[in-house]
Amino acid sequence: MHDFQLFKQNAVKYWERRRIIYNLALVLPGWFGFGITDTMNFVGEVHEVHYAYVLWWFAWSAVGANVCYSFAYSAEFIFGSDDPTSRWLRFGRSATFVGGVLFAMLLALIGGYNIAMMHWNYGIRHAGQKTDDRALEFARHATLRSNSTPTTKVSQGETLVAL
Repeated sequence: MHDFQLFKQNAVKYWERRRIIYNLALVLPGWFGFGITDTMNFVGEVHEVHYAYVLWWFAWSAVGANVCYSFAYSAEFIFGSDDPTSRWLRFGRSATFVGGVLFAMLLALIGGYNIAMMHWNYGIRHAGQKTDDRALEFARHATLRSNSTPTTKVSQGETLVAL
């Protein structure tokens, strides 16, 4: 490398200009994964989405995605060259960016699914709600379906005990 300082400036300029595109490309798969999973979890049931809870996890996911994006600099400094005819400058940067964005979009889709599942399983309970309504409904259906065990009534406010 002839001028490492110029090479470093060009690398930072190249990758930081594309960070906005990277972040915008992850929004749609993340929300799609969340939306589909949330719809499947609550199908036929009116529910409230706790946006503060969901946005908190999406914000942490965005921080993690940007940390992962910063690993592109390691590829740049391992494979990079300031020679204008180098394959890295012609093909490597673009291939790394496109491959990284596609892989990150897959991870964002999976992350949206996981956030929806956390919202379903560990969602915020309303004030005064002692047990989860889904658990009560499940207990009611389970006791109605089983003929061999005696049925017990489960009412709002009772604690469920696993047998």
